[in-house]
Amino acid sequence: MLAAPSNTAGAPTFRALVAADIPDLSSIYLTSYTETDPTVPAWAKASTKPIYTASEVGALPSTTVIPTKVSELTNDSGYITSYTDEKLKWTASTSSNTYYPL
Repeated sequence: MLAAPSNTAGAPTFRALVAADIPDLSSIYLTSYTETDPTVPAWAKASTKPIYTASEVGALPSTTVIPTKVSELTNDSGYITSYTDEKLKWTASTSSNTYYPL
């Protein structure tokens, strides 16, 4: 680096960097901070946060089993659960070209 002789005044020369060339800035480091933003609620500033139960926040309890397969669901509405593919018989009405199931 181009600097004056180490720890002395004088004409700068190229020399190696030494610890004395680096200023001690530890006195200006932020070592503690107190939150003062009025938009941050007090509970968010607390060192310990509140703990809520599932019912307090409207969530499902941890014992709830969520199905991962359709077969695990209960068909309490009576939806179709099987289908037989039967060919329908159709007849044509020659006067209107309309088709009707037999």
